Amino acid sequence: MTNRYGDYFAVALDPSGTANKNVWAAGEIGGPVSHDWQTAIREVNVTP
Repeated sequence: MTNRYGDYFAVALDPSGTANKNVWAAGEIGGPVSHDWQTAIREVNVTP
């Protein structure tokens, strides 16, 4: 594994229209096995 992260990550506003305070982040991360890539998706609540 090369320990590289961030090549395939994206963040987008939640399309449900909840005052534009939630975003979704998705990306490719290294798995427990060498050359085993996995996808991670997470909802993030952004507060000012």
